[in-house]
Amino acid sequence: MFDESKLQMKNGVNAHVKIGDWMLVDCLSFLNIIPIVGQIAYIVIFFVLAFSSKTAGPIKTRFQANLIWAAIALGIYIVLFIILAATGMLSEIITQIQNDPAFQGFGIALF
Repeated sequence: MFDESKLQMKNGVNAHVKIGDWMLVDCLSFLNIIPIVGQIAYIVIFFVLAFSSKTAGPIKTRFQANLIWAAIALGIYIVLFIILAATGMLSEIITQIQNDPAFQGFGIALF
């Protein structure tokens, strides 16, 4: 789909990735609409495009940067979760969410 060989060489330099290619890359985010399966597919596609030898350079770099940001965000979430759990605030937050009328109809069971 985003094959390096599709980008023609001009004066020994790779041609730029076209706008349509970038729009196609952005359309991948619509996979997140599908619960669980779409999100897993989205992550798999990110890894494939980030580390495939056939992926065009600019697209490969963008997905590698996105994965780095995702790892940083995941690290921050884990640290915040540990801090909240250690201070006992996590159970209070979960109790407030369970007592919130906005969540009553969903049947969400947290812990």
